[in-house]
Amino acid sequence: MVPGPVSWVVSWGLMLLLGLAATLALMGCEAAEPVAAPSLATGAVEPTPKNEPPATIDAATQAYLDRLASLNEAQQRDTPPDAVDTTLDPFAGAEPLPPTRPVASPAPAPTNAQEIAWLNGEAAPIAPAASPTVDVLPLVMPAPEPPDASTLSRDELLAALLDQLKASDDPALERAVTAAALSLADPDRELDRRLLEPLKPMQREAVERLHDLFLAIHDRAADADRDRSGESAAGGGLATGAVATGGGGFDRKTIDAALAEAFGSMPVTIVHADLCRSVSGYGVYEPMTGHNFLAGQTNRAIVYVEVEDFATESVDNGRHEVRLTQELILYKEDDGLAVWRHEPTQIVDQSRNHRRDFYVVQMITLPARLSAGRYRLKVRITDAHGDSVDETTLRVNVVADAALVGQSSTP
Repeated sequence: MVPGPVSWVVSWGLMLLLGLAATLALMGCEAAEPVAAPSLATGAVEPTPKNEPPATIDAATQAYLDRLASLNEAQQRDTPPDAVDTTLDPFAGAEPLPPTRPVASPAPAPTNAQEIAWLNGEAAPIAPAASPTVDVLPLVMPAPEPPDASTLSRDELLAALLDQLKASDDPALERAVTAAALSLADPDRELDRRLLEPLKPMQREAVERLHDLFLAIHDRAADADRDRSGESAAGGGLATGAVATGGGGFDRKTIDAALAEAFGSMPVTIVHADLCRSVSGYGVYEPMTGHNFLAGQTNRAIVYVEVEDFATESVDNGRHEVRLTQELILYKEDDGLAVWRHEPTQIVDQSRNHRRDFYVVQMITLPARLSAGRYRLKVRITDAHGDSVDETTLRVNVVADAALVGQSSTP
């Protein structure tokens, strides 16, 4: 029995001898006649011409060539090749080589004292560092720089403001009002109707009236400038209207007139009403405490009403007339049934100047048939010249105990 290392040396020696013999045989064939080397990739081996005798080749080499030809033919036919004859393998039966130890890759150089201690076995292994988190920020294109306002004309500046207004997220009513206010800078520019489309009908009408108001204010300011410069006055002096108003032709009266033109006259308004014991003048009166009246007898009181925003009309004699109508109706509070009514009363007042403060005083007598309970006295004022109406209610209590008269009561 040959030891393992000796058999391994003998096997390799035989292999070298067989390889040398095959090499010498091939060199002899090439010297006799060159033969194209077989290729597994390009095609089959070209056979030796039949009219020429083949070169002398030993059996092992011939078997190897036949095997190559068989592989080429199998590759061309796309069929699996014949089984490999292991008898031709010079390494068949040889013992396997001893396993080789894999070469370890060099360890990375330690970067700190802790890693060096771990490599030397002096510390616990270090947990792998977490991969750094990279925050991907969205790509934001820089906003275009706004144009220099100092280089823009008035028309260009207004157009830029309107474009910015249309693109903003402000409420629709706010944008429409702002666009209407820009008419002060350019009275010839019409209000953009697209800003009015999202509005309700009443809001749309209010914005249109507001636009007319700004146009009227602009026109009155322009007229006041001309009056102040003397362009509209004879001889270069100030206009009579500018001197009479005391505000250079542009004051609160001018604004009130523009408001009246744009929105019309304000409806008449009852600003205060009360039941009184006595009245001496506007705002000078003695109210009744608790509005309590004794049941089973007639009760008298003064109805005092202050009104504002009443219309005034000029009459033939050059005076200013206020014409109002007052109606009084008493209702039961629990069921709303009318139990007493005073006939409408006409109030006509004429004065040389416009009235600023206006009040109405009327004496009433409540009937004795009213039963004890809570009532509401409705006061209605109608403005004949302004074609408007306003109303309010006053609390009235009819009590059965005389001790309650003159005392305060809960509403």
